[in-house]
Amino acid sequence: MPATSGFPLPVSNAAITAPAGIALSGTFTWLSSVQGSSAFAISPFFAASSAAFTVTYNEGGTDVVNQPIVATPVVALTTAPAAGTLDSNGGVAIYTYAAAAGSAFAFNVTPAQGSSLTPKIRAYNAGVDTPIATINGTTWSTRSVAAATYTIVVTDANYAVASGTFGFTASVTTFSPEVEPNNDKTAATALTAGASMVAAIAGGEKDFYTFTLAGTEPRFVRVRTSQLGTTAADTKIYFCTDAGATCVSGESRTNNSGFDDNSGVGSSSLLSALLPAGKWHVVVEPSSSSAVAADYLIRLDYPTATIEVEPNLPASPTVLPAGNVGYGAFSAADASSDSWKVTLARGDYFFQTRPLIASDTVLGNADTQMWICTEDSALASSSTCNWASSPYYDDDSGPYSYSELTYTVPTAGVYYVGVQSYNGISYGNYLLTVDRQ
Repeated sequence: MPATSGFPLPVSNAAITAPAGIALSGTFTWLSSVQGSSAFAISPFFAASSAAFTVTYNEGGTDVVNQPIVATPVVALTTAPAAGTLDSNGGVAIYTYAAAAGSAFAFNVTPAQGSSLTPKIRAYNAGVDTPIATINGTTWSTRSVAAATYTIVVTDANYAVASGTFGFTASVTTFSPEVEPNNDKTAATALTAGASMVAAIAGGEKDFYTFTLAGTEPRFVRVRTSQLGTTAADTKIYFCTDAGATCVSGESRTNNSGFDDNSGVGSSSLLSALLPAGKWHVVVEPSSSSAVAADYLIRLDYPTATIEVEPNLPASPTVLPAGNVGYGAFSAADASSDSWKVTLARGDYFFQTRPLIASDTVLGNADTQMWICTEDSALASSSTCNWASSPYYDDDSGPYSYSELTYTVPTAGVYYVGVQSYNGISYGNYLLTVDRQ
């Protein structure tokens, strides 16, 4: 154990008493078992007078007397990013954020490039030692009903397993609200590309949003919903043209390429398509007419298209930059598999092939197979990176006869996505999307 520590204390069988003159109260208490059955922790709510003190505990049958403990500094966050570091052996970073009444925000941890940090986030109401949320991941979000100051604690989820110092950036993202009522085209809430909006939906309700694609050329569009807080809204979304007074039910058929139900994280939705210029609407519905009211986030993006560069084989793949949409095609003259090179951070990713055009009638689009390989296997030869050899393979889980996969990237680096027409005889176009979940 280091000579000084903040939160948590890596001790077992601890018999800890408060230092003289420090009361076990709402401003300074002990938390138990936050890292597991053999770990204890100091509350993040330190009294101002407790900058340094000592404790006595028993570790492995040996008494450790008057162990020095130093309080971890608390950083007050605004929307400006703050650089931070963590000691993997019991290190902690503590932040506070003052939220306005009715506001929604997300607290984000972005590990430094090459860092092996696996963040664990605990969020607390002011002065209360029981977490309101514990997240093994990089983001915690909530809607603050009343004005409140939250305390947010960051540790490494692989506590006492990894070693070294982890660098990261902590930041807060705020979300603008939908404008109610927005239950038809005439009252649709305008979406701004690149910014998430917070909304709420319940059974029997529809939320309408709108955006306009300027110019005369079609454009790639991506719309996603995601969870806010701990209660997930189970959504389905679909595109709707501006023609007519309503969006007819036929536009939300499961086999409509302009429709999605659960392609996002958990029960959220993710929809990418090439849309003609003009005014469009996005309709969000709960998947069940009896769904209880729940918050969600919605985001619109215009991803850049990367067109495959032939021959697009494992030895000469097309590079797909982060956030871009890949565009490929198969024909009788070119029915071989396509190889896409992607650089990924650690974490969960969603891979999907989709039809090129969002419409009820999809003609000339490919029946795809998709798989994922590591850099070593992809560069070895085409025989070691194909649909039969990869453990991460899918055929028809996507819309129509397209493919989709969720894959947890174990190590940051280069990966390869293979796409092939089914049995080499299905010809047509496809879009490839790779999204961080």
